[in-house]
Amino acid sequence: MGGTSRGSLGLASNALHLHPQCHERVESNRHEAYVNGWLLYANDVPSECKVKLWNGWYLLSDDGSLQSS
Repeated sequence: MGGTSRGSLGLASNALHLHPQCHERVESNRHEAYVNGWLLYANDVPSECKVKLWNGWYLLSDDGSLQSS
């Protein structure tokens, strides 16, 4: 809520589209969310962080595409 000057916030690699129940899981299980790449730490580079999806691990690209990792 306080804002940030980090330019990566608006990139596709820094966004996941979540079902409301999945979003609740992320917020309720933050350790699991960090381990699976659903949440990132402030100094993480989103396009370099693996994210676990239902069918495997991926890197999210800044152009919105997925890359198998």
